[in-house]
Amino acid sequence: MGVYRAGEIVFSKGYGYADLEHEDPITDATPFYTASLSKQFTAAAVQLLVADGKLSLDDDVRKYVPELADFGARITLDQLLHHTSGLRDYHLLLQLEGLNEEDVITSREVLWLLSHQRTLNFPPGTHQLYSSSGYVLLAEIVARVSGESFHAFLEHRLLQPLGMTSSLIRDDHARLIPHKAIGYAIGPDEQPRVLVANLEYAGSSNFVTTIRDLAKWDANFYDPRVGGPAFVAGMRARGKLTDGTELDYAMGLEEYESHGRHVESHDGSFAGYRAVMTRYPTERLTVAVLCNTTRANADALEEKVAAVFLPEPSGEAPTVAATDSAAVPAPFGHDLASIAGLYADPFTMETRTLETTDGVVHMRVGHSTTAPRELVPVGPSDFVVKGGRTHYGYQPAQGKQPARLVRVSRAELTRTFVRVDPVDRVDNLGEYAGRYGSDELAHDIEIRIEGGHLVMAAVGGAMRGTAFKPVARDFFESDDEGWRFADDVGWRFERDGRGRVVRLVASTDRARGVVLTRRN
Repeated sequence: MGVYRAGEIVFSKGYGYADLEHEDPITDATPFYTASLSKQFTAAAVQLLVADGKLSLDDDVRKYVPELADFGARITLDQLLHHTSGLRDYHLLLQLEGLNEEDVITSREVLWLLSHQRTLNFPPGTHQLYSSSGYVLLAEIVARVSGESFHAFLEHRLLQPLGMTSSLIRDDHARLIPHKAIGYAIGPDEQPRVLVANLEYAGSSNFVTTIRDLAKWDANFYDPRVGGPAFVAGMRARGKLTDGTELDYAMGLEEYESHGRHVESHDGSFAGYRAVMTRYPTERLTVAVLCNTTRANADALEEKVAAVFLPEPSGEAPTVAATDSAAVPAPFGHDLASIAGLYADPFTMETRTLETTDGVVHMRVGHSTTAPRELVPVGPSDFVVKGGRTHYGYQPAQGKQPARLVRVSRAELTRTFVRVDPVDRVDNLGEYAGRYGSDELAHDIEIRIEGGHLVMAAVGGAMRGTAFKPVARDFFESDDEGWRFADDVGWRFERDGRGRVVRLVASTDRARGVVLTRRN
């Protein structure tokens, strides 16, 4: 963990072990894989090429990656940077190929999948939906335009000038990184297990750094040795939708309010690593936290550390959502307990479980093992996630229409979760078994029955299977944990006019509607 004042380290310390087998302790010089925190460095590389006059943020991505499909509308570099492109996130596509976090996956494989997609989540620029696909494409564009690898470009244009000598893009899974922190998960036996990230593509992830090097990156936001003031202003430029709605996302940086102050931040989570770097510009304060266990909550740790160093904000405290449910009328004038139950997105089959205890509503997302989030009532039919900005509107059942939860989060797509009766088993599993395929994927998938459950495995790909858990008739969700790229996958089987299963539609909240047609 590190605390910086305008890039000067005021406190830094390591806790625990980087490598349990060798009892190698964590220090502030221990290299960590930072997952999606990497995105700001990809954005920085794009900014440098824009300043060179070699790129424009308004350029069509197909100018540099012509193998991408023509979706009938331009997708700009700006939209890739701000997650408004509509491109499906590639993680679901990798899972449909039977791959997992520990497989060696190259940029060639990811680019092949992206170039074979024929459907977008939404028309470019109309919504915001986080998608790592845009940042893989941006790293590829930097390489093609600069004529060198993304790692080499970033090293000589950013890392070396800033003195970030312990930072790198890990685009070779076999590369040795001395004293690197190993990522761990805790197994069912409560014993630590090694998680290995063998990814060989850049842009969305794969930046390795240390607490000491991140201080040098932070310093550039106050004394911009690289890029000058225009570079820093560009990094902080928020995106906009085509209707003019301003986003909370800048160049690999989320811009929002916390502790009564403006904040720019990004976190990352993958294969046993958890990372976050949060800057409070008005206080010239930054807190960075790098962790190497899936049980770590880097964001919560950062919040606690920042609270120690930040003075209480002056002036009247901003209005916040009430935490005392008695201060707000109970929804629809009846007991909160009546809304408890399981709600599912009919499209993705991602679930929300509402639980009520002593008048307090908690929400669990999918099969998450993290503590459920409290929902605070802020109106007769409106809840907000405590400590967040996402609203859930509750609509009671009317006639044959079941109760619903409507999720609204600013520029993101509105999502509806319909109350369903939990299903423990489904009869006639054999009608779902078979081979399904799509021109958008390299391999077909096979749905088979194992131990009384449906299992999906890629044909010709990895043999590892994904187990299905029934949610309702013809609707399933993933039921295995640990190695999957995409959590909370919804699997929806579709029938023809005679009631025969003819299609399988796979979706996540970041990659919607991958249609696989039944082959046999």
